[in-house]
Amino acid sequence: MSGALNGVQAQFSRTHGCALYIHCHAHRLNLVIVSVAHQLKLASEFFGLVEALYVFVTRQKVHEQFVRKQRERELTVRELARLSDTRWACRYHNVAVVIERLDTVIDVLCEVQETSDSQTTVQARGLEVQVKTVHSVTCLVVFNRILSLSNGVNETLQSTTLTIAESDQLINSTITALTDLHENGWQEVWGRRKNCAKRLELTP
Repeated sequence: MSGALNGVQAQFSRTHGCALYIHCHAHRLNLVIVSVAHQLKLASEFFGLVEALYVFVTRQKVHEQFVRKQRERELTVRELARLSDTRWACRYHNVAVVIERLDTVIDVLCEVQETSDSQTTVQARGLEVQVKTVHSVTCLVVFNRILSLSNGVNETLQSTTLTIAESDQLINSTITALTDLHENGWQEVWGRRKNCAKRLELTP
């Protein structure tokens, strides 16, 4: 698409010499988030756990239990999405689903240990141990808050009617929101983390 020799933008420029190529801002945002996440060991390990949960929960029998548990609790059925580095929004979606259905996820992991073969049981037990840590709960709450801001930007930047001026204003507003979160918003985030850890009876 953006190749300098044979990409669409290069071919278009040969026909319309005055045309300017502007890289997709939403894609650039995804690339930045992916790069930062891969550089931070804590973030990389956390999203590795989220990916492992996706792979495990989307197995046919486990998925059936996950859906059944939500319906038994009269909850709207939420699904984990296929992961992609080029579409980072799916990471936010999965983090949001896990934090909203954390009790259900843990119950499914426990139930699987009682009804499955030895290999599946070992995998479920390992995931349960990792999920039920203060570290994982902290990452869930923190990344859910941060990614909720970037996800809104990502969706808006894909609008076909958005202008360059509007996109710049949107990006600046997001930077301001992230700065405010860094300086003033962590008390609220930390309170959610404490409540979540308390509900799961986790100790620091």
